[in-house]
Amino acid sequence: MTSPALQSSEKSLILCVEDEPNLRADIVEELWAAGHDAIAASDGHEALACLRSVRPDMVLCDITMPGMDGLELLAHMRAPERDLADIPIIFLTARDTREDLLEGKRSGAEDYLVKPVDFELMLASVDARLVHARRRSARDAYEDNAHGLDGIHGDQIKLALLDRLSIGVLLVDPDGHIVFANDQARALSARTGAFSLDDRLRMASTNLTAQLREIITTVAQAAARSDDLMRGMTVPCLTGEVTELSLICSPVEAGMRQPGVAVFISDPSHPVACPSEALICLFGLTPTEAQVTQALVRGRQRAEVAHDLGISQTTVAFHLRNIFEKTGTNRQAELLGRVMRAFAAIG
Repeated sequence: MTSPALQSSEKSLILCVEDEPNLRADIVEELWAAGHDAIAASDGHEALACLRSVRPDMVLCDITMPGMDGLELLAHMRAPERDLADIPIIFLTARDTREDLLEGKRSGAEDYLVKPVDFELMLASVDARLVHARRRSARDAYEDNAHGLDGIHGDQIKLALLDRLSIGVLLVDPDGHIVFANDQARALSARTGAFSLDDRLRMASTNLTAQLREIITTVAQAAARSDDLMRGMTVPCLTGEVTELSLICSPVEAGMRQPGVAVFISDPSHPVACPSEALICLFGLTPTEAQVTQALVRGRQRAEVAHDLGISQTTVAFHLRNIFEKTGTNRQAELLGRVMRAFAAIG
């Protein structure tokens, strides 16, 4: 059995069960290159021994192996007395007849890939199954936690997430009346004097207030038409060390009686940050994809992301393709806007 030198808490741990040494090594190397942690076993018995001390996020398993084969291992994992039934398993096998495929599906495996292994397809399958497993786990955890939150409504739980952002977030109606303001928005208002949070959102001057309300009206009208429109402006700060703030307005409907506007307020000299767990839940990203997204939202370039995370630029490009696909974007600027709109929709 082989194992990585260090298992990062931000990575998924994959157990590879394969009796052919060279293929086993290649699979582990591909998993590591894609940002996962990986451990390996040569047959079902060795895999079970591993599972007694480590709980992986997924198992990649050959079917035909000496000793205990893949189907027997799966049966052990799915046994009622074992706490392994929710670990997804993908079979890798040279058995490609229709009967073999049906047997693999009926056994309870999440996926069935035929050898010779297409590593790109394998990694795509791994990511897809991990996303599904995390969504299911997050949903179960949310339901469990919700039962223990006396007097706290679901909307309050969602809005509390906005308080964890490093940027100010306001939800306003088409007339500029404030529906919600997160903690960072209130802090920026108090620290800079650039805007006030009374009943309506007001800037430090009448002209700036009129300019912002015109933007809010335009964006709210776009929201009513279900158009995807973003508008922005910068405003000077009256107090503190920050000289100006950036405001970006985006349509939002969630949690409001009529289409309204999310106003994102940030200090251009400080990078935007957002919780990785929120990105995972909102977009179904893997932990590594969430890290890449955080770096891109902060304005980091691909080479810088690779250096920061200790991965190759090829691996960054692989994750970026998945991120763009999952978020429905094509460029870094679009990704920033999509992330902002998604956080606004939480409210």
